[in-house]
Amino acid sequence: MTVHLSILVFWPLVLALFGSLAPRAAAPVFALVGALVPLGYAVLLVVDFEAGAGGLQYLTDDAWISDLGIRYTLGVNGLNLWLVLLTALLFAASALWVVIRPPVRRKLFTVHFGIAETA
Repeated sequence: MTVHLSILVFWPLVLALFGSLAPRAAAPVFALVGALVPLGYAVLLVVDFEAGAGGLQYLTDDAWISDLGIRYTLGVNGLNLWLVLLTALLFAASALWVVIRPPVRRKLFTVHFGIAETA
């Protein structure tokens, strides 16, 4: 099974942008969905991770700007695996809290929330 790390990284940003275009009351729901999908991917990473294998797993290595030799590379090793899971879990819990107690500027908060999780 291949878990695409690009989805895990950029999904919250995409949903945050959709949340900024949504009605004000629906913006926290977009933040929640934007945080739950990476949590699901992070759980899949932990379940499918091969502990005995050395080096990076779930490697994405593509030529981005081939004329300049710039590559787009993502991968997870044993330490990063738990940090990715922790980040996804904490952002999902925070997004759930935002749905329960929405902030004053919901749309702006949704955008900043998605940018923060992507970063």
